Amino acid sequence: MEIVLFSKFFMVKKVNQIVILLNTIKIVWVVNGILTCYGDASMIENSKVMKNVLNTLLNISRRKDTDIDIVSTMDSLVKKLEGKYGFLKHVEINDMRFFEAGDSITVMSDLDSIPSTEMGKAIHDIIFSMIESLGGDAGFYFIKEIGHRIGDDYYTTIRDDMGVNLSLMQLEWDVSRMERMLADRYKPE
Repeated sequence: MEIVLFSKFFMVKKVNQIVILLNTIKIVWVVNGILTCYGDASMIENSKVMKNVLNTLLNISRRKDTDIDIVSTMDSLVKKLEGKYGFLKHVEINDMRFFEAGDSITVMSDLDSIPSTEMGKAIHDIIFSMIESLGGDAGFYFIKEIGHRIGDDYYTTIRDDMGVNLSLMQLEWDVSRMERMLADRYKPE
């Protein structure tokens, strides 16, 4: 095994003509002196993750509840969380129902400089706030559906890099729902 330096940013190991970049998910094959790259050398940018999460939340919410204006609800939730997470001012949510083209969600690249753990906390709070706004028993299945619809790469990024464990969130939601039910059941009248 031979360790070589690949550019000034990555340390690599060379094993039987396969070069693996440490601390990344990029795999590079060296065959007859020709370098071929697979994968991406870095995680998905925060701005793309946020946009994907918000779009997923919007799409699921639109299917679950047509009684409330989902876009304005999500916009007000994000605005409310701006006090706690100042970087959310770089997220814009617009109602595009009456326009032929355009995207409801605009996320500025300024979010890419935010630490992943802070971004994860904001995503966690946005998901919980959105579930609470939908009310009822949306929580458990809503969170499960987010996990199924968000895409594998995004799921892995929010779980491993941002600390948002959707399975744990499902459990948290169930426990809090049970606590509310018990409190209501044993409330003195």
